[in-house]
Amino acid sequence: MRHAPLLVFVLITGCSTVHTGRVPTDEALARAKKGVWCVSEDGGKSCFAYDHIIDEVNAASCGILEGSINPFMMKATYSIHGNEICYEIRESSGRDALPVGDRFCAVILSTNKKQETYRFTDSDEVFTMYKTRLKSPPCIDGA
Repeated sequence: MRHAPLLVFVLITGCSTVHTGRVPTDEALARAKKGVWCVSEDGGKSCFAYDHIIDEVNAASCGILEGSINPFMMKATYSIHGNEICYEIRESSGRDALPVGDRFCAVILSTNKKQETYRFTDSDEVFTMYKTRLKSPPCIDGA
């Protein structure tokens, strides 16, 4: 199964991080995840895709995957149970986007104000994303 930044990361090579400290769960994790996250290969200095946790149930992803020239955009709903987040794709555009109806989950291994490390439940692949100060990703209008 393909995923996109936590809607895209399984499509690229990410960074493993050792789990340290306690991970927030449920509502505390939802608050920690809110905002715009960067998919990056240089520790968040530059981003080629973004995840945007918009509110308590809606998320969006956009960008251009490494090695592609095709932009993508997806909108999803999500739910958090403990330290696991599950997504369902609701809107999708671009050749590299996941299809509408696709579902996947990830376990949050560590999170702080600068980065988050997670593991996809279907593949056990571990990735890190980086928090930005953006209010909205530059590749999504109105998200």
